[in-house]
Amino acid sequence: LSGNSPGAVRILDETPSSIRILVERQATVAAVDRLVIARLALPGWTASAAGRELPIETIDKSLLAVRLPDTPNLEIALAYYPRGLNVGALISAATLLGLAAIALRKP
Repeated sequence: LSGNSPGAVRILDETPSSIRILVERQATVAAVDRLVIARLALPGWTASAAGRELPIETIDKSLLAVRLPDTPNLEIALAYYPRGLNVGALISAATLLGLAAIALRKP
């Protein structure tokens, strides 16, 4: 947490492409405004809490940070879905089908 207030952060679940984090902070403190996460700030990360999308920032030109709403306890879900994944998968599938058709063609 960035800011000067007491609080706690717990990772609830983590995979290479998603993280669930519980942020607990005192209700009277509004100084904590973002959570910095030790992950590369690559395009494709999204963050949400309670069904609302949260703004994502880049800290120190490489780390991921999430702007926190003014809520004492908050569960944040981060997900990574790289840009171009669907297009790449379609190109790969079409290539495999083409190679299979060539291999199955009788001389």
